[in-house]
Amino acid sequence: MGKWTEKGSFRPAEEDFVAEQFEWLQAETEKAGYIQYEISNFGKPNEFALHNTNYWKGVPYLGVGPSAHSFDGKNRGQNPASNPKYLKAINTNKIIFEVESLTLEEQVNDRILTGLRTVWGLTPEELRQEFAIDILQSKEKEIVKLENQGWLIWDGKTLSLSKRGMLLADSIASELFI
Repeated sequence: MGKWTEKGSFRPAEEDFVAEQFEWLQAETEKAGYIQYEISNFGKPNEFALHNTNYWKGVPYLGVGPSAHSFDGKNRGQNPASNPKYLKAINTNKIIFEVESLTLEEQVNDRILTGLRTVWGLTPEELRQEFAIDILQSKEKEIVKLENQGWLIWDGKTLSLSKRGMLLADSIASELFI
């Protein structure tokens, strides 16, 4: 779609229309008993997709097969997308897994981004324990501003996005990046 947009053969929907549709989806799924456990994932209570839940909580996972992604807590990896290339590598006992080692900054920012996208939110105490980062102190001004705008919620234990904040998740997270 990105290439089509660049060529002018595709025009994305207006942002206001997309926001209205998203808010409608949130309301309708909630009426039907679903919980929005991540911005783009909904499930019945205690019936969330395990893989998605682990991904958004930063739990290590192993991806098997073409295009599969893996994460060990500090590194991300990806198998080749091409089925023939993947099968050839397996048949010749070659590892063509691409690894991206994350810096401390990237690890923290990933945790901020993924944590904020979920119903569980971002726990500053976990950031402090795991990375020695005090986000409440280092980003106090940004947190207060985002709370006052109604996009971020601080309940004394976790930072989470409001329903309105979910519309701007990536830009809100970027304001809290280290």
